[in-house]
Amino acid sequence: MIPGRTLRNLIVSVVYLVCFPLVPFILSYAVFANYNQISDRLAMRDTPGFAPGGGAKPAAVTFVALLVTISVIASLSVAPFIVLADNGDSSDVSTEDDTGVERDNSPAVDDEDDGDDADGIGTDGFGERSFLDNSSSEEDISEEEREENTHKAFQEMLINEGYEITDGRMEEGIIYIEYRSYAEDRGEVFAEITDFAEHYTAYDDILQNEMSEEYEGVFKEQTEGLRVTILDHNDVEQRSYSIEGEWARAYYAGEISDEEDGDRIEDTIEVPDQADNGGDDDNNSNSNNND
Repeated sequence: MIPGRTLRNLIVSVVYLVCFPLVPFILSYAVFANYNQISDRLAMRDTPGFAPGGGAKPAAVTFVALLVTISVIASLSVAPFIVLADNGDSSDVSTEDDTGVERDNSPAVDDEDDGDDADGIGTDGFGERSFLDNSSSEEDISEEEREENTHKAFQEMLINEGYEITDGRMEEGIIYIEYRSYAEDRGEVFAEITDFAEHYTAYDDILQNEMSEEYEGVFKEQTEGLRVTILDHNDVEQRSYSIEGEWARAYYAGEISDEEDGDRIEDTIEVPDQADNGGDDDNNSNSNNND
């Protein structure tokens, strides 16, 4: 607001009144659509009600939270006027306080004791000592533990998406994941590969930003790559592929297109001999039985 410019101030007020109630709807839709991986980021920070990929539940949680926040802001904006209105009725009480009777009867020693108690909390309580304990514990985390934390967080993301992880680890900055797939055709397999690539790209970006700031020293700041092995329902290896970390970061930065990123991943796909010849082996065994 600018003094002396009534028309401008009136227009600004109208714009605020019209746009402010739309904020919960806009942000809820962004969470629902997982715009810019916002739901993935909140899920990685263990925010209650949020899951990777967005959806109706995270959107509902966002809408309710924003609605409550707006209600609190509105109530706080009215509170000063209520206090001013009550000042006239409480004038007698304030006059009695000004006599200083209660203040004079309170011993001065109490103030010194309170100061000592405060000092005790600062040195022996949660203040300095607990902070030093937490920081030292983070510094004591080994490189192997950081890799284990990084791998487990990514694996948990995949499990929440419904993938059946059978094995996993992280070595020299590379995450290794083995999972059981129930895809019935080649198209479904490639859809899973695309989904893995999207989650890995978002996760690597989160490691470099939110998690590196909030959990400094607990996770690896970035990964060198992802190696995935796909098993069928009988735990027979069907395919394996790789995604380099620099590809994921280039794709996230918009330096390479969807098609180029997909081509790079497809070039790494390897199919074992038993997967290629599985159908022929079955046919041969059936013909031998008939003979």
